[in-house]
Amino acid sequence: MKNLILIFLLNMSFFGCQEEDLKQDSTIYGTWQLVEVWEVSGVNGKWVTVNDGYTYELTSSNTFESTMYEECQTGTFQIKNDSLIFEYNCSQFNPCESGNSKCIEKLEKQDNLLILTPTYMNCAEGCGRKFKKIADEIRQTD
Repeated sequence: MKNLILIFLLNMSFFGCQEEDLKQDSTIYGTWQLVEVWEVSGVNGKWVTVNDGYTYELTSSNTFESTMYEECQTGTFQIKNDSLIFEYNCSQFNPCESGNSKCIEKLEKQDNLLILTPTYMNCAEGCGRKFKKIADEIRQTD
């Protein structure tokens, strides 16, 4: 019985730290450029290279700038569990869900890539976007 309790506590401490680990991961801060998208043709899917993809600049103050949309390019973000949540700060701008300025993306880090999978799109065949870090965060000094 003691062994079962110990195993349970170890599992809880491991899984409980994953969200905190993502929040503490300073490598997320900086400028990320879209380099690949998941495309499905027929029944097969593959990653396809994107030239001159849009960017996200993520700061340690949890703000972002993006070139994805011309109408609105700024907002705030948060990391929650395995999701990256973008909230655009432009009035009447709801790019991801009807009546909502929040875009929730499943977040995965793989080597030097950030893989975002939209949760707000109906992607029966799967969808995703790979971003490569092109610059570290520039910290302002007084």
